[in-house]
Amino acid sequence: MGSPSLLAAQSEPLLKRHNASALMIAALCIGAAVTDGGSTQASGASGVLNFDIDTTAIPLAFVSNDMHTLAAQTDADSDAGAGLVWGATSGKEVKFMVVLETGTANDTPAIFAKFGEVADSGTSIAPTIEEMKTALGHDNVSVLSIVTIERTADTTLSFSAWDGARIAPAIANAATVSLAETEVEFRTVVG
Repeated sequence: MGSPSLLAAQSEPLLKRHNASALMIAALCIGAAVTDGGSTQASGASGVLNFDIDTTAIPLAFVSNDMHTLAAQTDADSDAGAGLVWGATSGKEVKFMVVLETGTANDTPAIFAKFGEVADSGTSIAPTIEEMKTALGHDNVSVLSIVTIERTADTTLSFSAWDGARIAPAIANAATVSLAETEVEFRTVVG
């Protein structure tokens, strides 16, 4: 890839791309597609949400630099909606962060979900990874999905899972970094 001076001149974007790639590898998870396992909603503005997700098997996932596996899960973390208060029977949504967590010893993997603040439809925000770690009391987590539950009527919900959440930040960081492979290309880009 060119001379040492070309590498030195591009060291900052090169390191950004390298770090983004390392984050992507650290978040590697094969499988674990998150689907609606039959989430239900009780009647009334304070009706209880039964958050019910299923996941496909996880033949390989990295959590805190250790490899883990987990069989397919049904009704995974079904109590994750406990304590959620909608405040209305429609026009509201909430985002859940779904993670693979391996406890303080980073050993036995399990699915865990945490919800963010209930908001008007289209405006909810998922919990942060730091909030997730605080809720669990340890750092051994790997994001699997962001699930959005929208309350469309009294007992009616819509469910969508974004499994790309596990690597999206790393991909976004890597995609914004362009590297020149020759001195001429570098001078053309930089000016």
